[in-house]
Amino acid sequence: MTAKFAAQIDYGDPYVQPLILAALRSQIPASSYKLIQNEHEAFKIPTSQTDPSSPNKNADAHKTPLPLLQILPYESLSFPRLFNHHHHNQQNHTLLNSYTIRKALIRKHYLSNTVAHHVAKNPYSALSSHVPLSLHFELDYAEFLDEALVEAFELREAFARNEGRSEAREREWWILKPGMSDGGMGIRLFSTERELREVFEGWEEEKETDDEDDENDDDVDAVGAAHSSVNGHASLDDDEENEKATGFRDAINASHLRHFLVQPYIHPPLQISEPPYCNRKFHIRTYVVAAGALNVYVYGRKLALFASEPYRPPWETSSSESDTKRAADASDSAANGIDGDEEILRRMRNIHLTNTCMQTKSNPQQLGSKNVFLLSDLPLPPSTHSAISAQINNAISELFRAAVAQPTNFQPSPNCLEVFGVDFLVSEDNSSSSTNDTTQGSYYKVQTEPPLETSSQAPTPHVHLLEVNAFPDFAQTGKDLRQDVVGGLWEDIMREVVRPHFVVECDQSDHANWKDKVCNEHGKAPVERQARLTSVLNLNLGFR
Repeated sequence: MTAKFAAQIDYGDPYVQPLILAALRSQIPASSYKLIQNEHEAFKIPTSQTDPSSPNKNADAHKTPLPLLQILPYESLSFPRLFNHHHHNQQNHTLLNSYTIRKALIRKHYLSNTVAHHVAKNPYSALSSHVPLSLHFELDYAEFLDEALVEAFELREAFARNEGRSEAREREWWILKPGMSDGGMGIRLFSTERELREVFEGWEEEKETDDEDDENDDDVDAVGAAHSSVNGHASLDDDEENEKATGFRDAINASHLRHFLVQPYIHPPLQISEPPYCNRKFHIRTYVVAAGALNVYVYGRKLALFASEPYRPPWETSSSESDTKRAADASDSAANGIDGDEEILRRMRNIHLTNTCMQTKSNPQQLGSKNVFLLSDLPLPPSTHSAISAQINNAISELFRAAVAQPTNFQPSPNCLEVFGVDFLVSEDNSSSSTNDTTQGSYYKVQTEPPLETSSQAPTPHVHLLEVNAFPDFAQTGKDLRQDVVGGLWEDIMREVVRPHFVVECDQSDHANWKDKVCNEHGKAPVERQARLTSVLNLNLGFR
């Protein structure tokens, strides 16, 4: 049987690379593809279109290269092939594992604009109630904060209301997110303009300190080199030692990032009291597969990623606590050799941030079975699980509808697929979408979906879209769920997307031989289970 396509697979991540190769072997007959190291090898493999009687077989092969599957890092993909396949008159000539342009989804400030435009035109969209109000501004330096917030009307109104509330618990709380960062870097909580300004001023102070350290490093290079040669190792400066010891250093350069997003802080999140969950905040990681132009699938094996410590309201873990309590905490921290501001940041991370990369910095021993669970394993009523899944599916379907209406910032191609990691937070009900009942405009519109039936004793869940990640960090799944979740995802991709794209078909004898060969090589037969991908959107956008 002649190979139908060449496969260049080098994902660049040792965690997921073997799983992709195993999925390819287990879901597609080996005679249907040829593994290659670079795309040029696809021109050297004889195809069914090569004339065996031709005096120059290599020339024929050059004219009709084997169709190519590439699963590589974004910067290594052969995007020019997307625009050359028309010359071969083959729609399925190429399949790359990323779209060329998709910032309408993966950049936080672009995502907020995508949702705002869609909701303005479709006020009854599911996004109107599943995406918190998002305000975007640009800022280089803290001194220009007033000008940056001129058009952030809802935020300035909240600041005005908070001015008359002396107790932090009575205020409306917000969350700050840098638009171009990931891994939880630069996220802060605030309730007043003063607190927001202090965040940016603190980053500028740290940058100035770093610049001074860099200048001093130039003066002591020779001394440091001599010291290293004597002691056999290089020494770390105080900041590096602190970062290595605590992992709490995450200052960003605002003048480089510039784009920032603020949203009402969602309180309280859905919590589970019994061990090992222990009232810790969690978010849901959902893998979404977008294929061609455009089919969107939601993967059924969702993850629940937990924070390190039990949840506490933001006013109990921020710099807005009462002066007495702050002084007491500062005294305790100083007694333990910990800076007070650093302790506030540590608490904020461990309680409010559920990113596993943050947990590994502050509590490396926590990663794995204590922080990552299957959502389906959480002890929630069946009605709650059903409501969460239904709301996630609706939100993702509407999100991609919104993205295709932004052709400058999202350009799906028939010859691409992409896996996105979409994060959601769950609160107990829609009325608790922010930290204070008086918050105005916590959502773009009031919820318009009919409520799903739940038992009187079960919490009524409400799903909130947090962000969309391209090339998601699969390693956060941990080793216990690696094969089941990540391996199963790529098996479904190979079976439901790759195989149909290259029109890989096999008769009964080929199928039996393939199963026997895989079983002999790997000790088990290829997986024949039903796919866990649920189709939530099917559009025919054609070529772009």
